[in-house]
Formats: sequence, structure tokens, C-alpha cells
Amino acid sequence: MQRPTPDTSSRRPRRTRRQLNRLLPLLIFGAVGGYILVQEVPTVNRWYQQLTNPGRLTATEACQRAALVAADRPETARRRATGTAATPTGREGC
Repeated sequence: MQRPTPDTSSRRPRRTRRQLNRLLPLLIFGAVGGYILVQEVPTVNRWYQQLTNPGRLTATEACQRAALVAADRPETARRRATGTAATPTGREGC
């Protein structure tokens, strides 16, 4: 005589969905935290750009080196924003 097997087909999707619901807030928190890190931490930003767009990173670094060479006092020169530079004539650089 065989024992009747319980119907677990309806239970598995609920269990999987419950596990996903527990994991979803953690995934959202990680995504938002990662976005903030990329925006605010220069080392993380450089690493992210190296992974996603290495050509643009190379061009940005070359532009920054050229701007430092062209500066009157390179030891105190600072970037204003990524990809922009003020020139004596007031035009944008790289």
C-alpha cells in the first residue's frame, strides 16, 4: 500500500517568493549604496569607469594631465568637475 504524497507544487512558489521578498530590501539597499559610492568616492568612481568605459577614463586622465601641465602652479591646481576646466579665456577645456 502506497502512502499518499502531499501536493508540494503549490507550496514551492510561495516559499521561493517569500525568500525573494526577504532579499529584495537588501538588494535595493545595496544598489542605492553602490550608486552613492560611485558618485562620491573618487577611487570607486575610477574603478567603475574602468569597468564600464575604459576609453572615456583614458581620455579623462589624459585631459587632467594636460590641464596640470598647462597650469601656472600645478602643485596647487584642482579639478572643478569631471570633464570641465576653466581656461584664462573663459572657455571650457577638455
